[in-house]
Amino acid sequence: MCIRDRYICVNSVILFFCVPCVYYIISLVSLVCTVIGVLLLLMQVGCYALVFLANPGTVVPVVVSEERHRELSESFHYCKRCRVIREKGVYHCKECDVCIDGYDHHCPWVGKCIGKGNLRYFQGFMASTLVLLLFITFATPICSYLLH
Repeated sequence: MCIRDRYICVNSVILFFCVPCVYYIISLVSLVCTVIGVLLLLMQVGCYALVFLANPGTVVPVVVSEERHRELSESFHYCKRCRVIREKGVYHCKECDVCIDGYDHHCPWVGKCIGKGNLRYFQGFMASTLVLLLFITFATPICSYLLH
């Protein structure tokens, strides 16, 4: 993962998720809204960290002889770039230049591949992001209306 991807990830978390919670805390719209917002933010950032830190299912290269390679290439797929025997469901990610078991996609927001190892965490990250977005969208006008 390149440095540019890390900056995009950090900036997006700060811009889209931390700023609204800081707004809730500074303006003291409501203590309940602040607590719920902070808990949702922590859940979202925790899921993001799990996705970012989990191994997506990187396939470890196995050294094989040239004869064995010819035998295996007839019955299995072989990735020439990674030098791994690819079973069913293993695909090569061009951006990361590795083979991933259960490859779903390469996520630019997280900066890594989404595969069998971190797919559940990614789904939790997306669900928590949606819940936080809906909370921010609907809680702000409701809490403002109730307090004024």
